[in-house]
Amino acid sequence: MVQPMDTFDLPDDEYGYGQYGVVLRATPEQAARVRQFQESIGVGDLAPQGFVSVCAMLYGLSDMEELKARITRVAAVHRPFRVTFEKDPYATVGRGEIHFGIRKVVLTPEILSLRDDMDKALEGLIKASVPLGQPYRPHVTLFLFATAGEAARGSELEPELDLGDGFDASAVELIGRSGHPRGGTLDTIESFPLT
Repeated sequence: MVQPMDTFDLPDDEYGYGQYGVVLRATPEQAARVRQFQESIGVGDLAPQGFVSVCAMLYGLSDMEELKARITRVAAVHRPFRVTFEKDPYATVGRGEIHFGIRKVVLTPEILSLRDDMDKALEGLIKASVPLGQPYRPHVTLFLFATAGEAARGSELEPELDLGDGFDASAVELIGRSGHPRGGTLDTIESFPLT
């Protein structure tokens, strides 16, 4: 059985990133509100967020151009769709001394189909720290690697975080992270329209 791998501290590869993801980007206004929320709870050193991961924690890329070509092919057979937040959207998860906060997303046929097709397309080209076939729980990450105090402040302030009821997804983005999520960078490498 394949064991999940912690990809948060991998060194950068030949393309300049230690980890990759394929994501659906929230609106600029929503992303700005997530950023303001992060700063208000003390995690302003977190690499920017504001997206729903389709495939995340990817590493060991062998060919960037082939990765882009495969994402292009998947995006071309999917239409734009609405990403909707669940009615009770907030959750925190603690793993020892570190805490995560998320805004939960409704698992629709559209997002699940996109996820399944992307998983199949990327297999053999890039490694996933979470084995394929794991249950998919779409969400917007609000913070990562928070202390207990930062997470408590997040729970206190989260009811004031107005992100609306969701956003329209018209493209998927390939992102790359360099360094640790706290103190590292997160770049958009390329955007691929859903048609």
